[in-house]
Amino acid sequence: MKAEVGQILALANYGNAGLQERSSFTEIETTQFFGSFADVALQEKEGGEFLSPSVWFVRLQKAGCKAFVVDCQDTSKSRLSARMSNGFVGGGMVWRLGIVFDTQRTGLLRSILGSEKVGFCRPKWNFQRRSEKESTLPLWQVRYLFDGWSGDFRQFVPKDLTALASELQFSLETVQDFARRQSLDNWAGIFADAIAKLSDEKSGEQTNTYQPEGFLSPDASRIFQAAEVASVFGGMGSWNDLGFEGKMQSEYERVSNRLYLAVNDALRGVTNHFANL
Repeated sequence: MKAEVGQILALANYGNAGLQERSSFTEIETTQFFGSFADVALQEKEGGEFLSPSVWFVRLQKAGCKAFVVDCQDTSKSRLSARMSNGFVGGGMVWRLGIVFDTQRTGLLRSILGSEKVGFCRPKWNFQRRSEKESTLPLWQVRYLFDGWSGDFRQFVPKDLTALASELQFSLETVQDFARRQSLDNWAGIFADAIAKLSDEKSGEQTNTYQPEGFLSPDASRIFQAAEVASVFGGMGSWNDLGFEGKMQSEYERVSNRLYLAVNDALRGVTNHFANL
């Protein structure tokens, strides 16, 4: 999974856990996408100051935030599909972190927004070139810029977990069959591992990489881990680097595109499933 995606999912999950009093807001800053890896700060409003994640969470909670959601869209205008551009900087689906406000609770906010209830932040990643003396600085500087308002939050209510798991499994089985017929045994094995995650009881156990321990249900955690294993669309030597001739190329593109969409839908759906909407 791309670090940009993993970080947004972690922000949403840890933020929701904090709002639901199931975790401390500060816990996220000890996970792998923060600390020595990335210097992360977020805007609470357009033109506002940048805050550390834990301070940002607290400030938004006081302002009437009721949940965090994630959104991903294919905004590519080039000939490259989101799947094919996924391995490039800035490529792939565009992910944003959404802030759902309780406008009934916050009168001033209601007068400003009316029926618009979801504000979005979009990350900007910058690699930090470091001298030898600066070797302890994080590799990345990430700033979440306020990216405007959207409509009613109900558009972010996901499919149920059974539907997410079914689509992901079907997509994986289809692409696994293609890999086997092309004698791509290593890839077929990777897809088999992802399929196994959907039913393996042990895969329901969680690490704290993307969410606090125990925050997701075992079923949700299985879907999340299967989608993580099936995220094979970026970097050198990825599934995207393959090519075939004639009808096989058309089939490859069809099954790959379906899996790419299913993976993104699963990651988004599981995360939004546990937002208090």
